[in-house]
Amino acid sequence: MESIISKRFLISEDLALELNGELKSLSFQGIFTCLRKTLDIKYTRKLHIDSILKKCKGRFFKAVSECVRKCIKINVPKFPQNFITNIAIEYNQKFMDFTVEELYQHFHLLPYSLSDIMEKKYCQKEKEVYLKYIFLSKIGNLYMQYIQCKQYKRMIELIKTKKGVKIAKLYQFVSDNFINYYLFSKAHIKKNSQIGENGQNSNTELTIIDINNKGESQESKDDSLV
Repeated sequence: MESIISKRFLISEDLALELNGELKSLSFQGIFTCLRKTLDIKYTRKLHIDSILKKCKGRFFKAVSECVRKCIKINVPKFPQNFITNIAIEYNQKFMDFTVEELYQHFHLLPYSLSDIMEKKYCQKEKEVYLKYIFLSKIGNLYMQYIQCKQYKRMIELIKTKKGVKIAKLYQFVSDNFINYYLFSKAHIKKNSQIGENGQNSNTELTIIDINNKGESQESKDDSLV
């Protein structure tokens, strides 16, 4: 389906039909709230922006982990749960320009580099090209590929079946703009021991729509949409 672009965000054609008013002046949270109200969706904790962001992040990295495990003969640990559930803007910004291999190395999840894996023949036969593609892809770029894949589209259809079309539309808006939200959002200025050094990003390779997002994020518990 074709999409249109507001001043800041990618909005699919069917979502645009649901929205009225001047979209280009709205923040991420503003569009999200407008969409929720237009669709007449009652606010619940499960439908808080942060809850959906956690689901988007969790499902993406689960898919990455599953792909890597299918390619490698040795045991590959999952990404840490505290990384998956941390949706703070500043924390996530610093990872968007990482390659998948760099992310595994950052969390010390693999004892070997990609070159070592290939040299020691720890990669499954005929999976070498696929593993190289995943490991050398930047997180942001790989996510954009993920939301085009069949697995993602099946998941959206599952949400439609279990929770309804309206909830699926809300989830899809957050999913479509997940990378934009983190790369170009301004983090809250607050004391938080879980947030490390400033994660400013200079990546210019991603195909990104938003360059001025000022959307906000608040902490909430993770709830399943499906």
